[in-house]
Amino acid sequence: MNPLLPNTLPALDNTIPIRDNTIPVHDSTIPVHDSTIPVHDSTISIVLDRDGGTTNPSNHLCFIEQITQDLEFMPAPPHIWKAVLPFQQENILPTLYHYLNTEEKQRVDKFHFDTDKIRFAFSRIGLKHILARYLNIAPHQISFEYSRYGKPYIDGYPLHFNLSHSENCVIYAIGLNGIVGIDVEYCKKSLDFLSLAKEFCSPTEFFKLTQISQVDLRQAFYRCWTRKEAFIKALGLGLYFPLPRIEVSFLADEMPEILSINLSDIENIEDLQESFSNECLQNNERLQNKDLKIQEINFNPDYMASVVWS
Repeated sequence: MNPLLPNTLPALDNTIPIRDNTIPVHDSTIPVHDSTIPVHDSTISIVLDRDGGTTNPSNHLCFIEQITQDLEFMPAPPHIWKAVLPFQQENILPTLYHYLNTEEKQRVDKFHFDTDKIRFAFSRIGLKHILARYLNIAPHQISFEYSRYGKPYIDGYPLHFNLSHSENCVIYAIGLNGIVGIDVEYCKKSLDFLSLAKEFCSPTEFFKLTQISQVDLRQAFYRCWTRKEAFIKALGLGLYFPLPRIEVSFLADEMPEILSINLSDIENIEDLQESFSNECLQNNERLQNKDLKIQEINFNPDYMASVVWS
């Protein structure tokens, strides 16, 4: 979580017509809408070639499952995949290194703890296996370029993707027709939620949180946090966009939506103009939310996840 200065956010009167505020998770495939990308399988098995080859059962690393959303009423919903990180496997890190390129190994080496190294390495390997399924190429053939703010993309392929990990879970979003951002957080029970909320909530949002009962505060806190994080990840601006400038719904009985986005005095406004159609921007000060969809993903009661896409 990053300390950010709060700013007052103007409320917008336009909303996204979304029927439900959660996404049910099923063990089946997601239909591909308005896309020619063939995706036939709902499970990807990652098998590492070590100590006897890929046929050795001990070489099985994990399954990455595609979890289905009931989003047929929306155009081209993103595909969501999830996996459990292989922390329980002994001596897994040297094997993961074998599947990383030089740049990725250097990034792994910057982490101090092995758990963080495994988390990054496996997340990257899993991402390549997923994208390889869509692009019909081998995982090792995938090479990433990076935007000005560090968001990876594949040059020459109009496929948008994003990932997030927390504790032993990693979750991926594949956007078929537009930008996509996803965030997942393990819902800790013993945090000082209101003190932390001051760092990323608008004054309006913080006041709403103070009116929530202690029983509901944890879920509301993580719902607010993940929706904001998913939004800035969709834009690819990361830490460069102050979270208090985004206002979202987060109460249990509210539709998931982005209420307002204050762009006044944002230095990287040109990057936003590249991400969204011109009619979404009004006087370079406010981003209208009509091109954005946001949903909550329910796959485990201990986690909160949100996805934003256009």
